[in-house]
Amino acid sequence: MTRGKTLSLRLALLSLTENSSLSSKQRHGEKKNEKKTNRTTMGQIVDMVRAAGAKKVYLASASPPVRYPNVYGVDMPSRKEFVAGDLTEDEVCEALRADGLLYQTVEDLVAVGHSLNPEIKTFDAACFTGVYVGGDISPEYLAALEISSRKRRGVARAASQGAMSLAAGAV
Repeated sequence: MTRGKTLSLRLALLSLTENSSLSSKQRHGEKKNEKKTNRTTMGQIVDMVRAAGAKKVYLASASPPVRYPNVYGVDMPSRKEFVAGDLTEDEVCEALRADGLLYQTVEDLVAVGHSLNPEIKTFDAACFTGVYVGGDISPEYLAALEISSRKRRGVARAASQGAMSLAAGAV
């Protein structure tokens, strides 16, 4: 979490606690997250909400748990980087140190899509279900993609660290 985001969240939580007429025993925090959840960042947010006085912290996502990469053009991290990649919803809740966790269901998400445009016959929910609409994605392909993704991230990380070293040397 960047320093700016941390400061903004702390200020929002401080405002919430200063303006609240509830006792700390009555206070409950709720954090809605509509994006894929990063285990470290969300865990930090849960800790900050608790530090601000929340007795319980519940997380709600407008998305189903993201468990699989999108292979049709969206650069998504490898499956191991998704908080829900290989964990049950209860395990995700525990990993994030939350008291409760609520995800949107795939069925409800697809139903809303159909209600908005009934002419669409197939929705791509592969990042939630692992079922790819093209029908041509094999477990071997996903394994190769995972290895390729790790290599790309390693090269990018090394380049970034090299740039930071150059910048530090110029100071």
